[in-house]
Amino acid sequence: EGKGRLVGLHKGKRRETCPVTALEAWIEERGPRPGALFLATNNQGAFRAHAMAPESVCDVVKVAAASAGLDPARFGAHSLRAGLVTAAGGAGVGTLAIMSRTGHKDAKIVQAYMRPGAALAVDPLAGLL
Repeated sequence: EGKGRLVGLHKGKRRETCPVTALEAWIEERGPRPGALFLATNNQGAFRAHAMAPESVCDVVKVAAASAGLDPARFGAHSLRAGLVTAAGGAGVGTLAIMSRTGHKDAKIVQAYMRPGAALAVDPLAGLL
């Protein structure tokens, strides 16, 4: 919608997986121009003046999956969101905190993104039985 939203970003434990480090490197690559954070590129890789198309995120995820030796057909843009929701839920992060990061407005949708493995990762009755 072109409105954007404020999202907190915390430093990671390792430089190679730190989102702050990755964002800083990306901003240095794209330059200090105003506008969308993620810009479209031309066939030579030069940045254009407009935002990248949402469909491009899916392409980037598929290329990254293939580069990691995974089947790209099993991954897409929503894999990023589902992975975040599943990892956070599995670590015991509450639904409201997850929603504040993902931008979901409905807890039922967040639960739909939760992959089965996370359902048993945290026992809400631990220490009570």
